[in-house]
Amino acid sequence: MENHQKPFSLRLSPDLVARVDECAERLRASGLAVSRTDVARMLIARALDVLGCDPLTLLSTAPVAETRSDTES
Repeated sequence: MENHQKPFSLRLSPDLVARVDECAERLRASGLAVSRTDVARMLIARALDVLGCDPLTLLSTAPVAETRSDTES
């Protein structure tokens, strides 16, 4: 299968980069070999899947409802 990924660059605040890096470290600690780019790609895909592109949802400051995996113990 061919790889049809396109380059996509972002400029992020240092705080947001730190959050992405923290997420990457947590994933690595669980045994996954991920790069910062892998994590950013996963976060964007997950956010689009969960939030969609509804302006009211995207611009809201209300917390996002917890997903099933967030509430499992």
